[in-house]
Amino acid sequence: MRPRKTLGVSGLSVPCAIIARMIRTLKDLLPRVDARPDEDQEALVEAARGIEAERTGVYQASAAEPAAIDRGLDEARAGRFADSEALAQVRATPESEAVLLTRGPPRIA
Repeated sequence: MRPRKTLGVSGLSVPCAIIARMIRTLKDLLPRVDARPDEDQEALVEAARGIEAERTGVYQASAAEPAAIDRGLDEARAGRFADSEALAQVRATPESEAVLLTRGPPRIA
């Protein structure tokens, strides 16, 4: 019996046939993305950015994020911070849990 061909993915040994199927599935999905609503397309973009940031350690900010960062810095300079209750609500969301579990803040490009 011949050994199965495998491909290393994220430190795992995965059969090549599975990788090929996933790539084919993604290629089949992409043409349909254009027909999705803008918010769905933006969600896919954000997911791809997150994956890229995990792999490279560099996060590409969207067009709106630098302005949001500037607003947050302005708020901090003015001494306006969220209270403990508001922070607890944010930390209770699944999205914030994912951020807290990352290996540290990615560099923003």
